[in-house]
Amino acid sequence: MSRPRNLEKDESVEIAATSTEILAANPDRTGWLIHNTGSQSVYIKQGGAAAETTHHELAVDAVLRGSHGEAIYGIVASSTGEVWVTAEGDA
Repeated sequence: MSRPRNLEKDESVEIAATSTEILAANPDRTGWLIHNTGSQSVYIKQGGAAAETTHHELAVDAVLRGSHGEAIYGIVASSTGEVWVTAEGDA
């Protein structure tokens, strides 16, 4: 029997030109989705501060999915970007 899930986060997050926390660490997290809804690429790093030259590039309108509880950070090259984040965990 599967356990009930709860929605940890379901909201827009503004990403700055400095490393910005998208999701805090949560060992009970069972899944997450990040959708780049902004007008420029967002560089994603799991588990530590992001830098635009060394991490996963999430293009405009792209989606990234995962299932771990590490913290997730993002950064944009200039100005600000935006992502929509949905995450769930065990109830």
